[in-house]
Amino acid sequence: MKRYELLLILSSKLQDAEVSSATDAIKKLFEKYGASVKEENIWGRMKLAYEIKREKSGIYALWQLEVEPEKTAALQADIQVADHVIRFLFAAAPKHGKTIESPIAVAAKEEAERKELDDASKEAAGKTTTTTKKDDDPKKPKDLKKILEETV
Repeated sequence: MKRYELLLILSSKLQDAEVSSATDAIKKLFEKYGASVKEENIWGRMKLAYEIKREKSGIYALWQLEVEPEKTAALQADIQVADHVIRFLFAAAPKHGKTIESPIAVAAKEEAERKELDDASKEAAGKTTTTTKKDDDPKKPKDLKKILEETV
């Protein structure tokens, strides 16, 4: 069995309960072709870089799975005609085995690290909070999620 990654974009018209049933349908396809899911990440709704099938946003989901290489073509064909799938990418997983993280999670993690470093540097300098405006700092975006959605 070989390791693969599947990144899918589901229709943004789906409600939360429908997203769950749509991902369950994809999992049933995995079972049908004998694939074993190693990791599953539902990234959530994000703005698309360009309109696809008259949709401006989509629900992103990423799976790492193991499946026989001979079965991948049939699996991809079934995913392509699955309900609510507007786009997908099926590729061999990188050798290092690292999973791609959600852009929103990465940005939040970086923001938390940046804040922790700022707090640590203030403590090290022995300073109390100053009256500088954080909104004017070019390194700190006002709304990180909004900027991420615009770039993704």
